[in-house]
Amino acid sequence: RHTRLQGDWSSDGCSSDLGVCLSDVHFLDGTLSPGYLTASDVTLGHEVAGTVDQLGDGVSGFAIGDRVLVIAGERNEKGQITTLGFDYDGGYAEFVVARASLLVKIPDSLPFSQAAIIPDAVSTPWAAITTTAKMKPGESVAVFGVGGLGIHAIQLLRIIGCAPIIAIDPRRSEEHTSELQSPCNLVCRLLLEK
Repeated sequence: RHTRLQGDWSSDGCSSDLGVCLSDVHFLDGTLSPGYLTASDVTLGHEVAGTVDQLGDGVSGFAIGDRVLVIAGERNEKGQITTLGFDYDGGYAEFVVARASLLVKIPDSLPFSQAAIIPDAVSTPWAAITTTAKMKPGESVAVFGVGGLGIHAIQLLRIIGCAPIIAIDPRRSEEHTSELQSPCNLVCRLLLEK
């Protein structure tokens, strides 16, 4: 029960979008290896959003033209979590074939460029916050590293109602400092000194 998404990744988000993650860069430079790749090569791309182009036999709940994102991780037959674009072919292709169970419909108001990061930069900190740390409203928390995942963790913790939220990051740039500002002063900037 698979669905095929159209991939016009070079367009300006017209029919789809694909994020470029630092994990993709690390994969290419050899510092990151796929955990469960069985083929000799793989098409990268695990941050994928687009429109349904074809429906496989028996697929229900989706229609051609539906706007969706693709969940990046799934358990294989051995119970191992495998990742789209690392352990099996991902989004840097003309089409992405995905199980219908890994698709999530997105509203017309959500641009593909923003939806594409949800399967990684948003879902990864969400799992850490809710499943691993089991954070509750009113609890204090520190976020170490305020890059792509950390900045989303801070926003998610704020939604949950955690306070205070302390962001710790070694970068000193003014541009980075402005990313950490919060209208409710829930985020503090601390510098790690050598």
